Amino acid sequence: MPIICLILFLFPMALKAQDGFVPGKPKLAYWKIGSKEEVTIVIHGGPGVTHDYLRPEWDRLAQSATVVY
Repeated sequence: MPIICLILFLFPMALKAQDGFVPGKPKLAYWKIGSKEEVTIVIHGGPGVTHDYLRPEWDRLAQSATVVY
């Protein structure tokens, strides 16, 4: 149990479900952070590439725009 708590504490975004899916095929998930009027869409990575390393930059950008990735 302590290991699970540590994982949840250190990697909370790993458990966040996507906010939705783009219609059509292939089935693409998206996440959204921020609630500003300006919207920035970020296309990242490729098959098997995670987006975790970019999250700190997107969190900063979310202070002035809604970020969809």
